[in-house]
Amino acid sequence: MRVDSLDYLLLFNYHPDFLAELYRRNPSLAGMPFEAQTRRVLEAALCVGGSYAHYLVEMGCRARVLIVNADELQQRWAVEHDVVLSGDVHERRRRIVAAQVDWYRPDVLYVFEWCPLAESFLEEMRSKVRCVAGQIASPLHPKRRYHYCDVMFSSIPGLVEYFRSVGLASEVLGLGFDPRVLEALGAGGECREWKKDLDVTFVGGFAPSHPGRAGFLEEVAREVPVRVFGYGAEGLGQDSPLRGLHGGEVWAREMFSVLRRSKITLNHHARIEVPGRGVSRWANNMRLFEATGVGTMLLTDERDGLVELFEPGVEVAVYRDAAECAAKVRRYLADDAARARMAAAGQARTLRDHCYSDRVGLMHEVVSGWLRRNGASRRVRSSS
Repeated sequence: MRVDSLDYLLLFNYHPDFLAELYRRNPSLAGMPFEAQTRRVLEAALCVGGSYAHYLVEMGCRARVLIVNADELQQRWAVEHDVVLSGDVHERRRRIVAAQVDWYRPDVLYVFEWCPLAESFLEEMRSKVRCVAGQIASPLHPKRRYHYCDVMFSSIPGLVEYFRSVGLASEVLGLGFDPRVLEALGAGGECREWKKDLDVTFVGGFAPSHPGRAGFLEEVAREVPVRVFGYGAEGLGQDSPLRGLHGGEVWAREMFSVLRRSKITLNHHARIEVPGRGVSRWANNMRLFEATGVGTMLLTDERDGLVELFEPGVEVAVYRDAAECAAKVRRYLADDAARARMAAAGQARTLRDHCYSDRVGLMHEVVSGWLRRNGASRRVRSSS
């Protein structure tokens, strides 16, 4: 097989709240055949795994997404392929994925961050494929060394440096946006045509990796009304002003719709520790590209590397603390023309420079290069 025409198996996991809500709203989904069910889940999710698969196929590769923690979906595959399951949920997941790797026999096993499979299991999968690649842009799993990966990707330069320091091949791979989201939302690319009925929003969660986020938003909310959407609201203090401003969890299409409807949306980065290097201050999260991609003005926290992604003050607005954030919200809500110009400029930049078609092309180039240098030395176990 030519190195530039590879077969990928992408291991992904979705937030369990999203999966639970999706199957609750679509009671017939779990009974659908595996391939049809997978298409429905990917279409509903509008998520990274589906984007990678789509653009890999466009490049002439084969690519399949396995949503490892979508148990109804994965168990349907097991039924269709006569896989006998036993043990707890983790053992059943591993058994199905092992059978899928044997069945599809991919060249590349691509493992997205926080994949819910044991490291020892992923080490075992290395003997079945030509290359294992991993990707992470969040706090590292405390019980993983990631040595099951031949190539490690991250959008955080500090994590790339860390992986290289412990002997792993690693490359920077940015996050991005999939323009097909605009089609899924049923809208054209011109953001000025879209209804903007939410003044200022924040979309995101409250978790241990977000210390200080609730306090920051509470301080902003005391100055300007911020509609908050996302998970973890049950952990807010009983007297938090955010409780009355919280609009519930939103996922996938609903999340993008909230962003699109917002005149301004706020961004606040998570805390990501880089081993031996402290806390990363790098501009790096999905909201940078999701918000600008759908044509909404983004007001984000000041971060290293932001100027490499967007022009502050032209394509995105930047704040240093809650007081400055509130002041800029008031300023841009009062200036429709300036806000519209920034939203349009941010969207144009994302659609030009930050789309997954380019990100996936770079990833494939790195993986192909690794295989050219190392493929002959990797002996893949025959599946028989």
